[in-house]
Amino acid sequence: MKLLICLFMLANFNATASSYKAKELLPFELESMIESLPWDIYSLKEKEMINGIVKELDAKLSRLNEKERYLFAKTTLIRYFLKHPPSESISESIYNRSILREIRNSFSKEKQTKFVNWLMRAILSDIEDIFNSAQYVNLQGKDPKSIPVLRKKFQLIGPWVQFFMGKSRKEIDFALSTKYLEAIKFLNSKIETYVNFKTMKKNFFEPSKKLAYFTIERETKVPEIENEILSIIDDVIKKHEKAGIPTPVEDWVPHDDDIAKKQKANIIKEADPDYVKPETLPEPVNDWLYEI
Repeated sequence: MKLLICLFMLANFNATASSYKAKELLPFELESMIESLPWDIYSLKEKEMINGIVKELDAKLSRLNEKERYLFAKTTLIRYFLKHPPSESISESIYNRSILREIRNSFSKEKQTKFVNWLMRAILSDIEDIFNSAQYVNLQGKDPKSIPVLRKKFQLIGPWVQFFMGKSRKEIDFALSTKYLEAIKFLNSKIETYVNFKTMKKNFFEPSKKLAYFTIERETKVPEIENEILSIIDDVIKKHEKAGIPTPVEDWVPHDDDIAKKQKANIIKEADPDYVKPETLPEPVNDWLYEI
């Protein structure tokens, strides 16, 4: 019984323990985002969807040349994440340059994914440039419209600065887990529109059966996990023994005295020679509604 439970748990583990890696030269934004997908957060349904949209992306990337593939993926993803931050609110604390030190200290305590680390550094670098700008004093002034470019840049970056404040790695990964999927779908749609416009016709994009730009990496530390699972099962059995609850045993294998083996191969009874078929059968009624 313990072996069956272990095999069942390992089968579920193998079905979920995988991740995508970039195989060919791709822009860092796309490469790091794909490799930073938090697989332990996604449900099985979401993982199936990821497999589908990554295969679709792989097929569409093959329709672009090297220069298009690099610039298109880079600019599209940057545009998406700037326009769709996890939080759109901006508090007054954003205008204080001390937040730069707070966020850096927070990030130094916990290792982030490759994509989050890149995004955080880019956002903090841009917000620091705004703080150091000679026009920054006018951003909170009476006439902020006099600096539209600086104001627009602050509106794009500010929500991300707000998002990074006081967030743990798990909170960041959870908040971005949906954003990653939306970003891949957004990139897929933009590439399709571009290719259709480039060829002046409606193109059919069949998902790649064999990936050209990504590869799937699976967890290989099965023995360690098997030992861990068996240890968990042993702990449960010990608790049952201590509480006086019957423990599972290896009695599922059929024995020679199994009652099923003593049954005849043909258990269908012979027809009763004295049986008389009734002339009429009871009529069905529709009175079940009265019982409700």
